[in-house]
Amino acid sequence: MQGRFFPSLLFPPRFLAPLVLSQRFLYSLSMTQETQNPLQAPPVESDKDAYQQVLLLLSEKRTAHTTLRTGIAVAVLPLTVLSFLIVMSSHYSLPDNALLLTLVIIGCCLFIALGTFLVLRGLMQIHFYDKRMGALMSRHKEIRGLFFRGIFARQTDAFK
Repeated sequence: MQGRFFPSLLFPPRFLAPLVLSQRFLYSLSMTQETQNPLQAPPVESDKDAYQQVLLLLSEKRTAHTTLRTGIAVAVLPLTVLSFLIVMSSHYSLPDNALLLTLVIIGCCLFIALGTFLVLRGLMQIHFYDKRMGALMSRHKEIRGLFFRGIFARQTDAFK
């Protein structure tokens, strides 16, 4: 929340500059290896903590799948609009409605761009959470035994 007296703390007043710089310096010193490398799963003390972390990662992965599904729906929406315009093309003339058709096509391109962004973001998040779960499963054999690895996957000691 921004302060009442200083609407923007991105550029603080000069008398607050040493305080803000010291806070930024302390924050940069407090960065640990865990926050610098997000793909490395944080250490887990017990199996209960590992199970809770797996549940959290699975719920985040479910959210990423929802983002992916929404992106696909948004990207396919312009196909419906364009197919409707093609079907109705006998009822309007292109030169008379050129500006309107241009705006509709630009809008369709924006929807395709937004859908592509959402799909790529969902895929990247799914990949990220899979890597985190892989790192967690490599440390805990009990968790490794909970997930289906596929028919042709190598058998590990958790499956023997």
